[in-house]
Amino acid sequence: MILIVIPAKGSSSRLPGKNMREINGRPMIDYAVDEAHRCKRPHHIIVSTDAPSIAEHVAQSNIEVLMRGEDLGGDTPLFDVYKHSAVHFGIDKFSLLIGLQVDHPDRTISVDRAIEFFETEHADYLTTVDGAGIVNGSYKIYTREMMIEFNPQAHVTMEDNCTNIHYLEDLEQAAKVL
Repeated sequence: MILIVIPAKGSSSRLPGKNMREINGRPMIDYAVDEAHRCKRPHHIIVSTDAPSIAEHVAQSNIEVLMRGEDLGGDTPLFDVYKHSAVHFGIDKFSLLIGLQVDHPDRTISVDRAIEFFETEHADYLTTVDGAGIVNGSYKIYTREMMIEFNPQAHVTMEDNCTNIHYLEDLEQAAKVL
């Protein structure tokens, strides 16, 4: 079983309401949910949020919502958000955890391709990077063991030259690609 976690906080200092901003008539979070649903392997999707509006929106799609407290808000490292979801779901119930960030709606690689690369490389931790090698985080993949104790021995990167949305201009750029 693969656990797919979509972190979606309600606030953003650079682009307020970013995760629910519309791109081509759809809230940005819907693109992440669609990609999660494309996973061909047995999986479970959790949206981790602190925003009732996001929770209400994704719950309409019969996706599990995990409300997180203030201790997991703001600039909390995403690993802590992923671990919170892993513990909630049950560490023993999944083999891989995939973090699927909302602000990369125009991913250039599929979730299945990312898993395939991860397994081929015998990795325990994967992060995606852009064409310049800068971490963009469109995907993060962890083994169950990494969720128990973060101690990467076989970290790999994979290029995903998608838009990393921080500002309105980024949102407009992604809309052109989609």
